Amino acid sequence: MTDDIDDMEGPRTIGDAFPGFQHEAGDRAFVVGQHFADFVQEHPFIQEREDLKAKAEGIGDALADLYQAIWRVEK
Repeated sequence: MTDDIDDMEGPRTIGDAFPGFQHEAGDRAFVVGQHFADFVQEHPFIQEREDLKAKAEGIGDALADLYQAIWRVEK
């Protein structure tokens, strides 16, 4: 067996994605959203400028929506 995902055997869930990919995608979306909030959205330079603050808030909301959407996917 190789490391190539196409060669992996076993049940497939959620379309053609390998089992566990939903969890992995959810985890990665969470990490990205948290890092964005902590290191960009809450940065003083962003917070002091209403235009940047609004854009960052929109991006943060979109990342949160993506995270939620990942967990709503069913088989």
